[in-house]
Amino acid sequence: MQVKEALTTLDNMQVLADGVVEGSFEGTLIEGVVFSNMDFTRAEFVGCSLKRVTFSGCDLSRQSFQNATIDNVTLHNCNLDECDFTGLSLRNLSSTASSFRAADFSGAKFSTALFADCDLNKVNFDNTQVENTAFAGCRVVEASFKKITWESFSMCEVDFSSAKWSPASIIKGVMVKCVFADTELAGGNYVNSSFNECEFTNIDYRKSMISHCHFIGARLSNVDFFASSMQGCMFSKAKIDQTSFQYADLASANFDETMLSSVNLSSATISQGRFVNSSMTNVDFSGSSLRQADFSFAQLEEVTYTDASIQYVNFHEVDGELEISELQAKQVFFTNEERREIDKRLASVG
Repeated sequence: MQVKEALTTLDNMQVLADGVVEGSFEGTLIEGVVFSNMDFTRAEFVGCSLKRVTFSGCDLSRQSFQNATIDNVTLHNCNLDECDFTGLSLRNLSSTASSFRAADFSGAKFSTALFADCDLNKVNFDNTQVENTAFAGCRVVEASFKKITWESFSMCEVDFSSAKWSPASIIKGVMVKCVFADTELAGGNYVNSSFNECEFTNIDYRKSMISHCHFIGARLSNVDFFASSMQGCMFSKAKIDQTSFQYADLASANFDETMLSSVNLSSATISQGRFVNSSMTNVDFSGSSLRQADFSFAQLEEVTYTDASIQYVNFHEVDGELEISELQAKQVFFTNEERREIDKRLASVG
């Protein structure tokens, strides 16, 4: 079927199914139609406009969409392997159970998009801009995410361990149960984002801006946050081992109910930080600033506070040996006995 015949059929029926289309759609507006089980491998979409179009079970592999307009397009169970979307503005794109293997989205802008259960292996997302976009259950083996600028997006259960994940900026991102491994991320910018229940292994975050981000329930192993700015980050219920926060700014960070093993927090700023009910083994706070931090009910084993500033720190009911100097002990806010007395007075008032 030639393009002209296909367009005539669509004018009459708005649906085109079970066929092959040949020819160029360049300069054509395709709007409000459905393509079902169509083969477009002999067609060309360069310079066309696709608006409110649904493709279901279609083969669009190796297509170039250069200079095309794509707005409110739905793709279900389609083949878009090796397609060229470079530099395009993609609005309201919804893709489910489709394959984009080795497709090129470099420099593209996504606004309000969805990728669910899609094959994104070897896809190029370099230099993309994303907002209000969701990725769920997608495969990204050997995909590339270099210098991306993404905002207000979500990702669930995506494994980046073999991908090239190197963002320039992540803002208001929500990433749940994702896996990151063996990655160089130094100097990145991450703001108001969540990495809850994610896994991080052998990651370099040195000198990064990681502000007010959540790592609740995450697992971090051999991660380097050296000299990173991490104010207000939450690590509650996380498991952290062989990890360095040396010289990091962790003011008001939350490590409640966190397991820390062989963690370097020396020379870090952790004023008003929380470690309530945390479990610490071989943790180094040497030279750190812990003013008004709360270690209530923490379990301490081989925890070092040498030369740390612990003015008004709360060590109420800590379990284990608290190794601090006499001078440091005079700076501590609430001893156990003082805390019990205050608790009694508060109870009587209540």
